[in-house]
Amino acid sequence: MSPRLRHLAELSPRDWLVLGELVLRAAWLRWRSGRPGFLTQLAPCRLSRPARRLGTARFRSLADAASRVVSGPGPCLVRSVLAWSRGHGAILALGVRLEGGGLRSHAWIEGMELPGGDYEEILRIPSPR
Repeated sequence: MSPRLRHLAELSPRDWLVLGELVLRAAWLRWRSGRPGFLTQLAPCRLSRPARRLGTARFRSLADAASRVVSGPGPCLVRSVLAWSRGHGAILALGVRLEGGGLRSHAWIEGMELPGGDYEEILRIPSPR
């Protein structure tokens, strides 16, 4: 069995419930992110009780899996918005850098992960919770 399938086989029923919720939210975010004004209308979503009660590391792992299902490679914006929605004083950061004659963007949660490169931060959105 591949490592990814083994990981899925080890999920508890609660984890499956939260993963399903996060996949639906990630699909909505992915659809919404292509529309004008996405960042100006961004607001945290109310998560279910099981999602709110998960530990931070487990929630991040499930949010990462959900964003990869919906976004494929490079799911940083969806993953970061899902984690930001959880609140707890999280700050959503977006940055850009020059790469190959063009701009490359990245999203991350300050304090939870490093931007993974030399990105110039252009926007910070504190969680309202």
